[in-house]
Amino acid sequence: MIETLTPLELATFEEIHADQRPHPIKEPYSLEELIALGTDESIDAVARRAEEIQLALDNPFEHGWFFESWDGVCWELLRHRMANMGLPIDFLLAGSNGAAKTHFVARCYTLAMEQCTPDQPDHQREFWTFSDDDDKSAAVVEKAIRFWQPNDYKTETGRLKKLAMQKMGYDAAGGFTNNECLIPTGAVCLFKTRAQDVTKLEGGRPVTAWSDERTPAIFLQAVKKRLLTAAETTWEMLTQWKELIAHKERDPSLKFPHHLIGRLLVGVHLVTYTFRDGFTDTVRYFIEGGTVMGEIEADRELLPLRTATGEVIGGERLSCLVHGKDPTSRAVWIYAWGNPLGGNWAGMKRSLLGKPRKEILWQAYGIAEGTADSPFPNFNVQVHVRPVPSKVWLPPPEIGTWWMSQDPNASGGRAWFQLWAFVLGESWHFMQPGDILIAHEYPQTNDVVVVPGAAMFTGEDCEWAKPGGKNGLGIDGNAQKVWPCGYEFRASEIRRIEAKLARWQGITDMRGQVEKSMLDIYGRRISDSRSTNTKTENQEEAKTIIEWMNDNDLYFSKAGGTQATNDVLEGEQNINNMLMWDRELCTLDTVTGWKEVDPQKGRGPKIRIAEHCTNLIGALSSYPGFSVDGAGKSAWKDPIDALRILLNANPEYVNPRDLEPERGGYY
Repeated sequence: MIETLTPLELATFEEIHADQRPHPIKEPYSLEELIALGTDESIDAVARRAEEIQLALDNPFEHGWFFESWDGVCWELLRHRMANMGLPIDFLLAGSNGAAKTHFVARCYTLAMEQCTPDQPDHQREFWTFSDDDDKSAAVVEKAIRFWQPNDYKTETGRLKKLAMQKMGYDAAGGFTNNECLIPTGAVCLFKTRAQDVTKLEGGRPVTAWSDERTPAIFLQAVKKRLLTAAETTWEMLTQWKELIAHKERDPSLKFPHHLIGRLLVGVHLVTYTFRDGFTDTVRYFIEGGTVMGEIEADRELLPLRTATGEVIGGERLSCLVHGKDPTSRAVWIYAWGNPLGGNWAGMKRSLLGKPRKEILWQAYGIAEGTADSPFPNFNVQVHVRPVPSKVWLPPPEIGTWWMSQDPNASGGRAWFQLWAFVLGESWHFMQPGDILIAHEYPQTNDVVVVPGAAMFTGEDCEWAKPGGKNGLGIDGNAQKVWPCGYEFRASEIRRIEAKLARWQGITDMRGQVEKSMLDIYGRRISDSRSTNTKTENQEEAKTIIEWMNDNDLYFSKAGGTQATNDVLEGEQNINNMLMWDRELCTLDTVTGWKEVDPQKGRGPKIRIAEHCTNLIGALSSYPGFSVDGAGKSAWKDPIDALRILLNANPEYVNPRDLEPERGGYY
């Protein structure tokens, strides 16, 4: 076609083509497209394109862009709502810097507020936001909402445009007057801070809520209660939502209808989060114990995934969609490359090359790895936690040694936290001689504990701690409450767990469930020194825990060290050292699917943990450190103490041929 043009005609079209304003969303017309349109039509098309771009800048509410990543979030939020009709839901929108998470929610808020009517009750037109303080609210949340509001609500010649039924006083420095924005539709947005007492939320009934950054877990539950009234109305949309989902399945290109965004947000607590603070209690609430439903491949230059021979086969697989352990919670990630107007992914990537893994994860991908200021920054769930298939998954018994540790409660009132560890004497998959597999914990949320004549404990009954509490110290779980059981029962539980481990290891079948443990503890049973030395009464006699356990043919030795601050801190450092691994040499075990470090190329971690040890995993993720409060009163402390006690004993492989057995499976 170009060949048929005269030089003058070609020059005209080239001038029209060059006159187009660059734009990352509204692609310019190609020279061939302009020639096909003809001179007059191409001039009009270029002019319309320029007008659309300018309108988006001048009037974002009417003409602003809605990114593809935002549309995907809306559909996922709808699926979450469909799975929890009538219930308040939590929805974490995570992701990298520059992903436009805040602008997405602000855009949805302004659309939803415009879809309200003055005759609706409060729970259908009252919107809440939460920020760290008033300054953060004004600088981030209120600024974003103001940007997306209709132009009719904004100032003209420096003066507020007056409309009926409104409270929209605004200035860039202080945000909305009195932390409130009431628009003519009757919708009102109340800008709150997390500095206020959560009890002050009682009585409010918002249609939806939005928490921006650093939301403590305690707020999630408080806000969810306030959304109950609004959530009950979501059943009204059930038929329409079903039809919309069916339409989407027939036509995957279908965009989410913006006129339905107001209904989509009903009963929803949106949480926008960038994980610069690491694995906080809120992150744990949304992610830990959840099911990964979607993954992305990271950039191979930033986070390479290698084979056992060191060949880079791509980037690491990272979670982008997690269905929470609590079915009313869900986490979705969006990224800088999904923000064509300001994400600057290329620049971010250049700035992160060669940076520490933790920094790459949270800046580029919005992934938390370890607690902020955690005593265990080397802990990584993807590396240290081992999946447990239904078949036999433990190493063969002949290639390792069993050890056990416990942090008992001297008063006998609550559960004793206990760990069983298998120390390898030979290589097994990527694990090397001397490596330690934490195979079981007690109590364990996947276990069932039956106390004869008293109660049955399972699930949350066996949960050691929960997120929240002052300074992130955690909240005591049900397992730290009084358990109605004596020493004989505790001894029988040890035997029960060890019989189960024996079956898993292939030592015995179901007939191995006998009173005597079928598991040989060739290593040691170790008990916390302080609690172990305390004499407690049982019937008419006072004995130490070791003495009571000896009476039940279970022989423990007293742990070395003390509860003095220096000893505890050294123990925590020892844990972190054992967790250390060469991050640049992450490989994929094609047999197990585990992410490992090839021992021929670098050091792998000395500790792995079975995935059902959720209390220990939670503690390694959430424990703030002994020195945080000067007294080590974190709710997560006992699992850490049990691990510290174990590692301080320097557990090693013992050849059983060199030992003589004594009573109780002790050598």
